[in-house]
Amino acid sequence: MTPIIPHPLNVSGIQQALINGMRDVGQRIREDFEDTTKTWNHQPKFEPSFPIPVVSTEKITVTTETSDKIYNWVNEGTNVGKPRYPIRPHNPPSALAFPSQFIPKTFPGIIGSGAGFSGGETRYAKEVLHPGVEPRDFVGHIGDKNLGGFKLELERAMKLAAKASGHGL
Repeated sequence: MTPIIPHPLNVSGIQQALINGMRDVGQRIREDFEDTTKTWNHQPKFEPSFPIPVVSTEKITVTTETSDKIYNWVNEGTNVGKPRYPIRPHNPPSALAFPSQFIPKTFPGIIGSGAGFSGGETRYAKEVLHPGVEPRDFVGHIGDKNLGGFKLELERAMKLAAKASGHGL
């Protein structure tokens, strides 16, 4: 019998394949986050990042982050689990003025944004009790949507790297 001795494992090739796969997934995740603000006047910046994978490491992650306060308020909600809070005019005895109709541009459970609406008859009040912003949880929904694709992309990258090393089937 003649032993079959495999080629040495191409660790740098595997690492590069993982980086390419992570970059592709990171771009898709960034596009999902950008979809959540597509109709906003205020445009937060989203940056995907990932640690350079070490082939022996079991955990591989891709994150997309923003330091934008407004986006985080919408994503996480405001005043969650607390009672409504009063809003009063800055210069009493003036009154608050606000439109009678409002439709937000984003909704919980939806990765995207719509036109929204603010208008109708103007209302006036000395004080209003604001309920806060309901959390949209874009982060959770985008993570759930992309998890399966992330796993498949990394498996594909590993198969390509193994094949290039002479270890593929």
